[in-house]
Amino acid sequence: MKNAPNNSLIVLLLTILTASMPAAANERFTYDVDLEAGTGWDSNVGLSEIDANTDNADQVTNVQIGAGIQTRHTDDLRSVLRYDYSDTSYEEYSEFDLGLHQFQAELTTRFGLTDVGLMVNHFDGNLDGDDYLSLTRIAPNVSRLFNNRWFLRAAYVHTDTSYDEMPERDASGLGLRTDAYYLLQGMEHYAAFSFALGREDAEADELDYNRWQIGVTYAFPIRTNSFVTNLKLRARYEDRSYRSEDPVIGAARSDTRMRYSIEADMPLADRLGITSYIDWSSSDSNLEAADYDKRVAGIRLTLEF
Repeated sequence: MKNAPNNSLIVLLLTILTASMPAAANERFTYDVDLEAGTGWDSNVGLSEIDANTDNADQVTNVQIGAGIQTRHTDDLRSVLRYDYSDTSYEEYSEFDLGLHQFQAELTTRFGLTDVGLMVNHFDGNLDGDDYLSLTRIAPNVSRLFNNRWFLRAAYVHTDTSYDEMPERDASGLGLRTDAYYLLQGMEHYAAFSFALGREDAEADELDYNRWQIGVTYAFPIRTNSFVTNLKLRARYEDRSYRSEDPVIGAARSDTRMRYSIEADMPLADRLGITSYIDWSSSDSNLEAADYDKRVAGIRLTLEF
């Protein structure tokens, strides 16, 4: 059974939704709609969040549709509403077919040169057609651009997660995250650095853990006579220290996770683009079910309106 929404979450959502609705003729609106479809190869079909790995490869198909509206209510107040749905399906391992609904609401106001915002994300997922999980993330944040070169952001993140068939994994989490972007040419050419730390408390004590994470991203364009290819390189390291003994191994879990990815985005027409990607991830854990290596490669088409 899913966790019942608390009153504070309802108030936050209603506040953001109300602020995002059209209220005056001089408000400015923009909207976007995007469609994605792609195919790829996954070397290790599974779900890392529930420590499920098959150690077998399969072909994967991805489809995504999204729509959003951005509203500038005044010069200092703006909001975002967005909905996305993604579907991931496997040729053989259909029990890992994942459908995910994502709802996002964000409200940001400016004080001088500093932006203060509140973002709420809600995810509902189904696995092979059955209810799987529900996750809500609330993140008040503050950000500022310095000298048109450095963009800094800090956020406090609260999450609530519930699993329909695994109530022992239901959990709440608290954390802090900071991001620093060094803008070489806007968001086309930049370097980004992130640091996060937090804790998660689950219904089962052996799943409680503390974590810290660092990440780096470098994005840059490659121009030829006819095309511009935007490359993005990412690396992330995460350390999880579990606080209670796991009955399977007779000791507390300890996980370290690495992830690297390369993504190349090339426009084909005014609203049509193609993206190819390679993703490497690994988890080094003293729990066998959480110890894995994974490679994913694929290609997708994107149509934007």
